[in-house]
Amino acid sequence: MVPTEIECVMQSSRMKNALTSESGAIMPFVVVLFLTMVVMAGMGVDFMRHESARSDLQNALDRGVLAATSRTQTLALAEEGMSDEEIEQAKRELIASYMKSRTFNIAVPDVDVSIPDDLDEDETAVSATADYDLSTFFLKIAGFRNMTVPAASYAEQRRVDIEVAVVLDISGSMQDQSSVLRDETNPGAGYFNKMEAMQEAVVSFVEGLLPDEQSTRQTLISVVPYSGQTSANAFMADFYNLQPPENFQNRHGYSWCFDFNSNTDYETVVISPSPSGAPYRQYQHVVESGRSADQRRYPCPARGADAANFVNRNVILPYSNDVDEITTMVRNLRSELYTSTYTGIKWAAALLDPSSRPLVSALINQSDPDVALYDGFEGWPQNYSDTGVQKYLIIFSDGRNTLQRKITNANRYYVPSDDLTSDAERFEEEMQQYEAWNFGLIDGNNSRWSSSHPPAGQATTFRRVSNYVNGSMGDSLSRSICSAAKSAASGGRLTIFSIGYELDNSDAGTTARGVLQDCSTNPATDFFDIRGGMDPSEAFDEIQSRINRLKLAQAQD
Repeated sequence: MVPTEIECVMQSSRMKNALTSESGAIMPFVVVLFLTMVVMAGMGVDFMRHESARSDLQNALDRGVLAATSRTQTLALAEEGMSDEEIEQAKRELIASYMKSRTFNIAVPDVDVSIPDDLDEDETAVSATADYDLSTFFLKIAGFRNMTVPAASYAEQRRVDIEVAVVLDISGSMQDQSSVLRDETNPGAGYFNKMEAMQEAVVSFVEGLLPDEQSTRQTLISVVPYSGQTSANAFMADFYNLQPPENFQNRHGYSWCFDFNSNTDYETVVISPSPSGAPYRQYQHVVESGRSADQRRYPCPARGADAANFVNRNVILPYSNDVDEITTMVRNLRSELYTSTYTGIKWAAALLDPSSRPLVSALINQSDPDVALYDGFEGWPQNYSDTGVQKYLIIFSDGRNTLQRKITNANRYYVPSDDLTSDAERFEEEMQQYEAWNFGLIDGNNSRWSSSHPPAGQATTFRRVSNYVNGSMGDSLSRSICSAAKSAASGGRLTIFSIGYELDNSDAGTTARGVLQDCSTNPATDFFDIRGGMDPSEAFDEIQSRINRLKLAQAQD
């Protein structure tokens, strides 16, 4: 039936009303807004899952790449006879195995490993990438069903050779009691003296630096003890062509201290068998009278059962990578009197300097197996600028420099009635009580100048018998040789650590602290102030930790 005109008008009106009606118009907007909110919130969830997965994959890949880069692992594979291709495949398998250690282990990633071709003999490097697809929860609404989880890692390890020279204070004050218990579980066992506490700390330090065979082939340690002087060993005395003391015909065998020129020798780190000036002369052996054998003062360190039987314990140990040799030497050190820190620094700086390579070569070519050095150390000490080396000079002291005396000339005592001994190896340093020479006295300037009981009113005058470097001069020399060491390195790979042990706030302690701070490379980080109640091992442990962090340089991008 054909609609009438009235029916058409009514239908048109209903359509118009439907189109213009606002009833329920908010619902489409609410639906769209709800879906948008769900997608936005879901994006956050999916993005957080993605970041967790990426971080987990990156950590696993980093661990695998670092393990595959290890020089120890690479050398072990090579020693098994593997070819380069087999080693590369072994590293791929090793990295792949680390993918199984992931906590977000919901997919097996694709791993691509590459090894650079242009590596030096002492370098290893590995580059790796990994990725997998992570299914989304909410982003599917927006049409994104998967998100790629990527990771990339690169690591390289190069051999870093370590050269260490440790300067150890063995002055008389090191016999004082320390704050370190002999046995922490048994306080009744008492305390170490400062010497023993230092020895325990150094032994632990050395054992930490040389834990395995690989370390022994890339680390050389020199130990330089000092008190009123620093004694080389017999081999070094011969190598450096050490001459007898002035006006002496022969060298004595009690010790091998070098009588350095305080005006010039502390401005350079070099000690040469053929110095530009006069040859080095041996320091006289001086014994103070009026003391028991184990309390005599020997400005040049040399310790033995008595004054006529020296065993030369307190001598420099140059260039060793033998843990037992170094620790035994350190444990056998014995304290002497006086303090001349600058002589120890002089020797330590010289042993780190490339100018000492001839000494290393001489030690390598020694026929005596107890002295000979591993031939892999030929060419050491290395240049300061070499990227494959790090040098450390460690200065340990419990006080400031004191007076260092020496006799200016032999046989200058004058005795009216008797001849003195002609033994040129023994001279009295100073007179502190009634002695044979007509009861001679000394004044404050070390000059024997009169007798207390001159026979028949006779007065006997003596010339000055000694000269010396006093404490202030010694402090200046310490600063001078430290500056020379820094200048020689010229910003290269030398770090100077200094350790002040139980320095008080007296003038002497404050002065010593200032000298040690000035000597350190950076007083804020490289000077250790070990106060009373502290263990010197705290400083040595921190230094060891810093050295070991650099021992295998790892660069990761």
